[in-house]
Amino acid sequence: MRNFVYRYKSKGLAKMVCEAAFSFRRSDFDANFAKIKQASAPCFKYLEDIGTAKWSQTYFPGNRYNLLTSNVVEQLNKAISKSRASPTVEMFMFIQRMLTRWFSARRTKSAKHRGFVTPEVDKVMQTHIRLTKGSKIYPAKEWTYSVRGLFGHPNTVHLDTKACTCQVFQKLKIPCGHAMLAADSIGLPYTQLVGDCYKTQH
Repeated sequence: MRNFVYRYKSKGLAKMVCEAAFSFRRSDFDANFAKIKQASAPCFKYLEDIGTAKWSQTYFPGNRYNLLTSNVVEQLNKAISKSRASPTVEMFMFIQRMLTRWFSARRTKSAKHRGFVTPEVDKVMQTHIRLTKGSKIYPAKEWTYSVRGLFGHPNTVHLDTKACTCQVFQKLKIPCGHAMLAADSIGLPYTQLVGDCYKTQH
């Protein structure tokens, strides 16, 4: 978003690009992309030339989970900036000590955690269930449920294949609120719905 504000001098346009990038349904992405085209043809062409698969959640072919940022690289870059003027060996020792401290702190924090998923994933799941509060659930067939939200928009959840028409479930590998409501209706533990990469125990 900062890059777009700098390039096109428009926070509104940057917000539109962000909404398109984080859209899960293709119909939502296409609608947001159309708004960008209407607001700025040069911006639309710039994004089109990059290729939607490189910057959008919807069209990326692999597993990107919920990460669409280079902030981790930028933060690491900033952290090692103090060592750049040092000789090569000293710089590597600085990086080694820094990473050792980081991983030690993470191990200590991890050892205290007792949940079946990581704390951040737990927060995402709590948000998902909050967003679908008040929805109605209707069984469609075995392991398949129709969930209708407060605004009447229906979604179909397939618990056996871990998929939902909202696309969140299969894209993030974290159950969406629709899937969690469906699981609650049959007493299915959330542990069976979360991707193995997020579990604290296997």
